[in-house]
Amino acid sequence: GGTFDVSIIEYANNEFKILETDGDSHLGGADIDNCLIDYFLKKLKDKYPEANYSKRLAKIKSECEQVKVNLSASDEAFFNFSVVHPDYEDVCSLTRDEFERLMEPIILKTLAILNRCIGRWQEKHPGKDYNGILLIGGSSEIPYVRKVLEKEFPKRILTNITPSKAVGEGAFIRGLFLWVDWFLARNLYTHDVDAIRIVDILPQKVGILVDGSILTILPEGQRVDEEVSSPVFYAADNARFFRIKVYQGDWETNEDLTTMGSFHVTIPHPGPSNSNPIVLKFTYCSDCIVRIK
Repeated sequence: GGTFDVSIIEYANNEFKILETDGDSHLGGADIDNCLIDYFLKKLKDKYPEANYSKRLAKIKSECEQVKVNLSASDEAFFNFSVVHPDYEDVCSLTRDEFERLMEPIILKTLAILNRCIGRWQEKHPGKDYNGILLIGGSSEIPYVRKVLEKEFPKRILTNITPSKAVGEGAFIRGLFLWVDWFLARNLYTHDVDAIRIVDILPQKVGILVDGSILTILPEGQRVDEEVSSPVFYAADNARFFRIKVYQGDWETNEDLTTMGSFHVTIPHPGPSNSNPIVLKFTYCSDCIVRIK
């Protein structure tokens, strides 16, 4: 409901290999819901200027989500103003054409990200092509989403897989891998593991704050379970410890970063700040956790 993600995946010999990723961590189905909320709240204010809906936002959101679902199956859906106040007996209609115009800017953003990801992969692998586009997630079941993609990528959309089932089955397989790894590590599971293998990559860069700017440690596309070392110089002479802040995101183009955490590093042999670096080792692990030592 809050992210849009694109992955280019190669499958062969029971192995899924992620070749390229892109996306927007602040773009997703929730943005479509918010478009509907803004639309119906404007209609509500026009009809009932005195309406106080501040304590009914959860109900309004739920009603908007139902409108979105109904418009996937019908050409028209209705928002009941009674969710705001029982005395408001009117309903507000929304046609599928109106709904598509509301969410068009969001869909165009996702389309731009998809084209960017495909273009970047094709630049790295000239002459290569992909077999199809698989849609995953609830919003991909919206007819307009499929219509736009079919127009942009004719005969490339794979329609024989249910998006909601794909999410559930993928989560199950991922959880199964973690479960098997946990038992193998403790010698509690001795059977041969002949299952699907996933070779993942880091979707966004990971870096640390150094002298007011962020130093990239793990680049976007970093393979899992590969250790990367980086010397870090502390700022003050004779310091006994210093603090490291870890970020994830794209700091060259986007200031909206995710703070992954912070920790203190003890300096075993204090001295001049520029002569005794501390080496930090970063690993993006197969369980999607970044480990630092």
